[in-house]
Amino acid sequence: MHRIKTFGISKPDESEKFRKLFDKHISGFNGWLERDEAFFLYELSKMVEDELAIVEIGSYEGKSTVALSAGSKENVITHAIDPHTGDISEVSAGIKVDTYRNFVSNLLASGVSNKVVVKRMYSQDAAKEYKGPPIGLLFIDGWHTTDAVITDIDSWLPYLDPHGIVVFDDWGDAEVWAGISDRLNNLPKLLGAVGKDLAFTNSTKIQQSPIGVFAKRTYTRLRILNTLRAIKMTLRRKLI
Repeated sequence: MHRIKTFGISKPDESEKFRKLFDKHISGFNGWLERDEAFFLYELSKMVEDELAIVEIGSYEGKSTVALSAGSKENVITHAIDPHTGDISEVSAGIKVDTYRNFVSNLLASGVSNKVVVKRMYSQDAAKEYKGPPIGLLFIDGWHTTDAVITDIDSWLPYLDPHGIVVFDDWGDAEVWAGISDRLNNLPKLLGAVGKDLAFTNSTKIQQSPIGVFAKRTYTRLRILNTLRAIKMTLRRKLI
């Protein structure tokens, strides 16, 4: 089994199932989810218990949807919520996008459509009518503004199981981070990060799992590197 390095830290071994899933399907879909991030979601979804659900806010063409649903137990349903009108960069540029057809096609091709409930609507509207089981994994990758992130947290956190996981995509985005920071006291304990995905959970089992330990180590290493970069920039300014 090969290991892929992230910030010099070896991640847990990829299973043959995940490698085939990513190489054959996920890698060919349009979107921004990297391999390590897909693996992170896949491994976290495996730990969602049978009586719980997965909720994804922001699906685009299904990269993360397939990773979440393929990794989860057979009876765990992923609720994929997205109006399918494009991401914030496309909408802001006035580009008309409809990702729905490709999204559905990708679910079918990956063999996970029977484990996904598709909600073509906005996050806050879906939350108002949600009647599913408690959420074991909440993946927030919706509209990237501070207000939207806060709304997603406030709308969906009440449904989260006490030992559930919350994952934010693009946590390095200033608007996204501002929304997370505003509601930090409402979220579970920080687990760690892999790539653009930052996770929180109160579950000791998940925190002590191989993927949990990996996320904690990569997050710590990233914080150290960012601190060193900041110090370097400060010294450079003083020398000018």
